[in-house]
Amino acid sequence: MNKYNFTLIIPSHNRHNYLRRSAAYFKSLDCDVIYCDSSHISYDGSFAPNMKYLHLPETTFAEKILIALEYVATDFVALCADDDFIMVDALYKGVNILEQFSDFKTIIGCNIGFHENFDNNFYFKNKPVLGEVNNKPCINAKIFFKNYQQVLWGLYDKQIVERSFTIIKKAEFENDNFIELVLGGIACYMGGIKVLEDVWSVRELSSQLHWGDKHKSILTSFFDQDNTKDFKQFRQQLDRETEKGFSKLVLTSYMNLSFTIKLKNTLKFIIRRLTLNKCPRPCSPEKTNYNDSFDKYPGLKVFNITQVEQNALMKIYEVLKKSHE
Repeated sequence: MNKYNFTLIIPSHNRHNYLRRSAAYFKSLDCDVIYCDSSHISYDGSFAPNMKYLHLPETTFAEKILIALEYVATDFVALCADDDFIMVDALYKGVNILEQFSDFKTIIGCNIGFHENFDNNFYFKNKPVLGEVNNKPCINAKIFFKNYQQVLWGLYDKQIVERSFTIIKKAEFENDNFIELVLGGIACYMGGIKVLEDVWSVRELSSQLHWGDKHKSILTSFFDQDNTKDFKQFRQQLDRETEKGFSKLVLTSYMNLSFTIKLKNTLKFIIRRLTLNKCPRPCSPEKTNYNDSFDKYPGLKVFNITQVEQNALMKIYEVLKKSHE
């Protein structure tokens, strides 16, 4: 049986327990899977015949992806975090779209989550704001970044991944949030983005810090003189790969969205305080140490699973239960 025309690349670093879980899930995926691991010690577990393991100590995120791409012989590439699961049927549906409709170059979709201490439930699913964006590059960028949805961990034309991570490697960003801006910018420039309403990925909710916690938002960084290098590199490198002024369009569209969200949250806070007959006061610093993911993400709505989704999620359920035994 022929394999699907995409390769799944999964980067990892010092998290062999996640590699074991991921390999158990993707072992029957009908495509090649490449694990690029920058851990100090090589993983000693086993992999299925469709999998390749690259031990790449002391390499950066961008370097790992670029090295993995040297082993890719397919037209399309999917990226997945080592602690996440992409729905197999969504991957197959996505690659079929990319092959049938050449105007589209990127596929993303909806995400649901599960707590690191798995409680047999999956949580939330937001309907995408965008169904698709497929216009000229500048229009794509304006629409997509004004209605931004996470573009990392999707399915792409291989050239998008190559061009994006070449930029990311050269730029050496201090703030990792620029990684998604580069990837989204190149994706918009090279073709259409299709946002599926299907569940795309199932993501672990962790009490540990992720890079969104470790780095300032792009909006905050814009007013921070210490981050001028990142903005300069972003503008230079992205414009060099696209056209003059394209990086500015990406930034202004994205920052207008960020400002709007921040303003809405501020107004909600003020209204809530006034409703309680208390004067508004500055928010206290965000909590950074959590007992568990239930403490970090309280009150999440349980995702109501359909019969079709239940069948698709069963394998993830089984892998998670086994990993917690």
